[in-house]
Order: sequence, then C-alpha cells, then structure tokens
Amino acid sequence: MQYLKELFGYNVKFADEIIKALKKIDQERFIGEKISAWGPLRNLVMHLIEVEDYWINKIIQNKDFQPYDFEDYTDIETIEKRWKEIDGEIILFLEGLTPEMLKGERIVKWDKEYSYKLERILQHLYTHTVHTRGQIVGGIRALGGDVPCVDII
Repeated sequence: MQYLKELFGYNVKFADEIIKALKKIDQERFIGEKISAWGPLRNLVMHLIEVEDYWINKIIQNKDFQPYDFEDYTDIETIEKRWKEIDGEIILFLEGLTPEMLKGERIVKWDKEYSYKLERILQHLYTHTVHTRGQIVGGIRALGGDVPCVDII
C-alpha cells in the first residue's frame, strides 16, 4: 500500500510542475491550438483530471460524477484549483486505505458490467496518468514551453 501512496504523491508533485509550466505558455494557444486527438492542450489536461475524478469518485467511492465540459475551464487558475481538489481526494482516500480494501471489487459499467479489484483500478489510474503526463509534456514542448522534469528519480 505504501507504494500506491508514494506513486500518487508523486502525481501531486507532477501536477504542480505541469501547472507552473502551463502558466508560462501563451494562453490563447493553450486553449485554442490543436496539439492532439483531444484538441488543444487544455483539453488534454482536463481529460487527465476528469479521468482521475471519474475513477476516484464514481467508481471507487460511488459518488456522483458529472462529465466535464472542458469549455468551462478557460484559465490556468480554474484548472489548477480543480486538479488540486481531485488530487486531494485521491490522497485522502489513500490515507484510509487498508490491505483488505485493496481486495474489494468495484463494478464498472461500459458496454457491459466489469468487476475489478480496487488494487487493479488504482494501478490503472496511475498508469493512465503516466501515459497522459507524457502527452502533456509533448504538448507543452509543441507550444514552445519549458518542459518540467517529471521523472520519478
């Protein structure tokens, strides 16, 4: 369990470094210029936050979840606030995590119902973040920004 706390703690550090880099790039390009299949870099960042929210709140904790309208996030400060809220919810959940909880299963409804152990879901959430982190760093570079170090070591 400690490894999960460390990995997700690292994600919080990563988010802070990404936000610092995003504040230094042209905001019109951040919101308007297509850099990936998600469209502008803002959408890619919001996709990451939305996915974390979906998994930690809807799937893991069975809370209400509303899909995001990325157009509602028009500035870095609003994005940063939401990202910190979701990261805080993840860290808070992990603080109360027990070995028994990791074995528990959650239902995910897509084309049909799937059942996954909580530990597997947390692993998936982390690897999705790592994947999207690389895309975001590429987007920062594409917009001429200074790429932050996002290595774990």
